[in-house]
Amino acid sequence: MMRSKSVKFLLCLFAVSLFVFPVFLTSCENPAKDQKEPDEIPSTEKTAPGEDRKTESGEKTEAPPAEMPEEETEDNEEKEWRESKKNHSSEEGLLWLIDFINSRPDSRYASEAEELVEKIRGDSSYSEKYLFEPTLELIDEFISKFPGHKDMEKAYELRGDFSGDIHAMIHKGYIAAVAAGDSISRNLLRIQNKTDSKLEVTIPFGTYFAANSGNVQNMLARREKNFSVRAGQSGVLYIDTACMNIYKDTPGESDYFTVEMLAENSQLIKLLKVLDENGAGYEIAQAAIWQAADNPGKEAILGALVYENGKGAITAFDYDEALRLVEAARDSEIIKLGS
Repeated sequence: MMRSKSVKFLLCLFAVSLFVFPVFLTSCENPAKDQKEPDEIPSTEKTAPGEDRKTESGEKTEAPPAEMPEEETEDNEEKEWRESKKNHSSEEGLLWLIDFINSRPDSRYASEAEELVEKIRGDSSYSEKYLFEPTLELIDEFISKFPGHKDMEKAYELRGDFSGDIHAMIHKGYIAAVAAGDSISRNLLRIQNKTDSKLEVTIPFGTYFAANSGNVQNMLARREKNFSVRAGQSGVLYIDTACMNIYKDTPGESDYFTVEMLAENSQLIKLLKVLDENGAGYEIAQAAIWQAADNPGKEAILGALVYENGKGAITAFDYDEALRLVEAARDSEIIKLGS
């Protein structure tokens, strides 16, 4: 009987605990539930860029305009056009405008660009800066910057005054020139530019150097040569040559020469062109020039140039090839060596 009461008491205690324990847990999870809540809860609603916002009183305020990346506010075509005009103004020339027209022929700015180009091409104020007191540098700058300009023909005419063959330059008084002996196969040419402009000079076929002594051979330039001399400067260059007179003395360093020109229809000029076209070396060229100028014959030519060991510089093969090229020049034909 006593045991039965004890069991009932334990069952009642277990039932009460099942009810009380959840209530205790609930009170622990919500400690701030009894605190007073604020009258208004701040809105967490986001406002899109550029959208009007409301104040607490309900009034609307204008939002600042949305900032867009530069590439979205200005298209590439407009940027290229603005850049072309900027470069045209700062560098003074047509190239930037022409490049824009060529790269964007269907652009909405193409007509404006073409009109500007044509306006500049017809304006002599642009050419006057370069051509009023011209130098070769100024002329070339104008030609490169203003293609199609109405004064372009004048520019090329002026350019001809500062470029040409050495004989014309000497005749105009633009340069002074004197040559000195260096070896049997080349001369040393000294050039003085007497102008305020760079000069472009050509040594054409037919240029020869006349010796200051009647006992010394004249020297014939074997190739055309182009070179430039800066304003007011002097220059030195080597010219590939061959002796013209087999029976005269070989020139040395103490011999000086003036610059001369063969007659335009000279057989030697034709021969020089054939020799150059065939890439003839010095020995063949020398044999051919001696043969054409003096007609000395094979024995004289083979014995004219001798090394220190007594061996001739010009061989029988060289002589035979020289004769072939001399005949080719007479017939105004070009025959390749060994053909």
